[in-house]
Amino acid sequence: MTIDFEKVRQALEQFNHLRAPKITAKLISIKGNRVTVDFDGFLLIDVCCIADWFDDLRFEMESLLGRRVQVKSIEVLSPVKHRVVYEAEP
Repeated sequence: MTIDFEKVRQALEQFNHLRAPKITAKLISIKGNRVTVDFDGFLLIDVCCIADWFDDLRFEMESLLGRRVQVKSIEVLSPVKHRVVYEAEP
C-alpha cells in the first residue's frame, strides 16, 4: 500500500511548525510504503536522545496516516544533517 503524499506533507509541516529553526525536516522521497526525510539543525550535534526528534515525526505520520510507522534506518550525512527512512505498515 502506498503512502498518501498529502498526509506526509501535513506531518512535516506540523513538525517544522513546532520545532524550526532548531531542527527542520525535509521530504526527500516516497517510494511505496517508505518515506525518506532529511533532518537539519544544530540540535543534531552531540545531544542525547537524538532519536526522539525522529520519533516525533514518526508520531505525526502515524496520527495522520492511521498506520503504524517505524524508523528503518538513520544515516549521518554531516554533524548537522541526518537522513531517516521510515516504513509504514500496510
